[in-house]
Parts: sequence; structure tokens; C-alpha cells
Amino acid sequence: MTNQKPKPVKTILISFIAFLVLAFGSNQEVQETIAYYTGLEKDITEYISGGGQVLGENVELATVNRVVDGDTVVLDDGRKIRLLNIDTPETKKPRTPIMCFGPEASKFMEILLTDRKIQLTKDKESADRYGRDLRFIFLEGKNTEDIEQSVNAELVKLGFARTSIYKPNDTYEAEFIQLEQDAQKSKVGAWSSCPEPFEK
Repeated sequence: MTNQKPKPVKTILISFIAFLVLAFGSNQEVQETIAYYTGLEKDITEYISGGGQVLGENVELATVNRVVDGDTVVLDDGRKIRLLNIDTPETKKPRTPIMCFGPEASKFMEILLTDRKIQLTKDKESADRYGRDLRFIFLEGKNTEDIEQSVNAELVKLGFARTSIYKPNDTYEAEFIQLEQDAQKSKVGAWSSCPEPFEK
């Protein structure tokens, strides 16, 4: 008789999270449930309100206006933010079919981030050739010195995204590669739901 290791809690919860995302859409209870179970819940921390406020040398407070897809959001001030170090399945790219687990990734981001205040941090290069700002996103109260507390990292942990590194923004390359390997091993998100996860 083979001894099977118990599945990690996140592996079990990913189906529940995806179900909430797709079944109930954007409401506060679902948002709070997802935030709680993914470890992205808001800490009890006082922040100065207002968008686009600089909190430190490399940290800015802003508000998400809308989610474009799983790895791109638009802020209240109109800036388009592309999440660093990740790639989610396509849902909006012209002449590209909707990819497996793309709608789930987009809906997860909509529920988690729409109309929420966030913290933004940069790596070495702050914009791409399409004019999008390249950032790591953290919810209020999260430690911006710990990259694993970022929304970017959480998307990889849950199998909504794969790691995608473009130099010179490679400060956390090793961490993100490890997170993807862990997600594949645990078969979470797209790694269990798609015949060819993150296919081109």
C-alpha cells in the first residue's frame, strides 16, 4: 500500500476559490473569502487615504479602477499596470483564442483588486515598450519587502499564472521560478485544470 502525502491546503482550496470566482462574481463577501484563504487578507494597518501617494522610496499607494485581464490593471489615475514576473493565460489579446484558465485568472483579479487600494513597487525597469508601468502589487498592510506577499507571487502560487522574467527585471527570478515549480508539483490551478497549461 502506497503512502500518499496529504494535499496541501491551498491545493484543496483552489477549486473552492475558482468556484466562488466564477459562480458569484464580484461581491464583497467573495472578495474577503478569497483574500482570507489566499493569505492576501488586509492587515489592520492605518494608511493615509488617497491615490498615487508615495509611501517610501520604492512604494506607492494607488487605487485600482478596473482589471484588464489576469496580469494587467488600470489605476484611478488612468495608468495601466502590467504585473512583473508573471504571465496569465490570454483572454483579451487580438487574434488569440481565449486560453485555458484565462477567465478564472481575470475574474480572480477583478474580485480581489477592483476599487481596492494597493501598494506598488518597481524593479529595475519601470515601463515596457507598450507604455505600461511594470510593478509588483501588494494589498494594503502587506510587507512590500517580502515578495511572496505580492499579488504577483500569489497568482503563481495558486496556478493562475506562470513565471515570466524579462531582464533587467530579474531581482526575484529565483523566488518566482521556485513558486512555479511548487505550483506544478502541487497541481494547483491551470496545472491541474488544463491539458496543456499556459500553452502558447
